[in-house]
Amino acid sequence: MTKRGLPAFFEIIGLLTIYLYNLPRYCYWLIRSAYHKRKLPSYRHIFYIPKAVDGWVKLIGFITIVVTIAIIWLLNRQ
Repeated sequence: MTKRGLPAFFEIIGLLTIYLYNLPRYCYWLIRSAYHKRKLPSYRHIFYIPKAVDGWVKLIGFITIVVTIAIIWLLNRQ
């Protein structure tokens, strides 16, 4: 069964936020492993979601949307 509506939208935005958070960390691991001549890390680290955050994905998505709207509103308020 597919999810629909606003909660699914918040979940998608939350997952994208977590993935974007993981990108700089993954780049750091790539550079570090290349520098030390070790095996390169798997791309699956980008899509890693910590267990502590797993239940909060919808809230993270909601907060991301609210903060983004607030920033856009503040920048256009001149």
